[in-house]
Amino acid sequence: MREAVVIRHVAFEDLAAFADPIEQAGYTIRYRDAGIDDLTPEEASRVDLLVWCSAARSAPTRTTSTRS
Repeated sequence: MREAVVIRHVAFEDLAAFADPIEQAGYTIRYRDAGIDDLTPEEASRVDLLVWCSAARSAPTRTTSTRS
C-alpha cells in the first residue's frame, strides 16, 4: 500500500474531504505535526504523497462601508 504523509500546522487539522479519495486511491494516511514530529529528508523522499496543511489565514474584514 502507498503512503501519504500529511504535515499539519495545528493538531486539529486534517484532510477533511480529501481523505476519502486519497484512501480510495490506495494510500495509507499518516499525520505529522509541524514543529513537534520529526520528518527527515530521507523519510520525506520515501513517501508516495506528501501533503502540507498550512496555517489558516483570515481575510481582512471591512469595518466601515465605502458606499455613499
